[in-house]
Amino acid sequence: MTTKIRSSRIDRDRESRIGGAFLAILLLALALIASNSARADELVQNGGFESGDFTGWNVSGDVNGAAISDIAHSGNWAATFQTDIFGSVTLSQTLPTAGSATAPAVNDLVFWLKWVDFPPDYALVRWNGTPIFYLGNRQSFPYQRVEIPDLQSFGPAELSFEFSSNQDSTWFLDDISVTGPGVPEPGTLMLLGSGVVGLAGMLRRRLS
Repeated sequence: MTTKIRSSRIDRDRESRIGGAFLAILLLALALIASNSARADELVQNGGFESGDFTGWNVSGDVNGAAISDIAHSGNWAATFQTDIFGSVTLSQTLPTAGSATAPAVNDLVFWLKWVDFPPDYALVRWNGTPIFYLGNRQSFPYQRVEIPDLQSFGPAELSFEFSSNQDSTWFLDDISVTGPGVPEPGTLMLLGSGVVGLAGMLRRRLS
């Protein structure tokens, strides 16, 4: 009788240790999946203008006022805008953002802006036609980082930058980035899932 009780306790201890190991492995797999899911996707094409032109962008308005400059925040090139005093030029791009009417996605916008010379001037940024940033009638300033988080999207979204300046003044724009929610890579999910299932089967065999 004493031998049977001791054996039963050993079995329970072994089951407890194996169950704890399985739980730890399962939590690790779920953490890896969550980490991969949180990876953000870059949505802007040619956001640093490193193509040396406006590839991926639509230019409208005073199109002669838009050019590419080597006065960049990073890399080799940046966009530059210089218009007539009553004119404006717009740079826009439709982004493949996610989301729907019932489950909008959240996106973060970052760009670098520089202004040279003196007013009158303005810079206006829109998200799907809605103004989200305005700066006007400022004295010169070097490249500054602008971040606008938590922009909702319900599918593809249009991002646009509108600039106006006097004939002797210039806006510089560089390193435009919009990141939206990422998705796990199917191959990674399959690998992690099959690993957890395999471990579960192995543990079941040991317990039987």
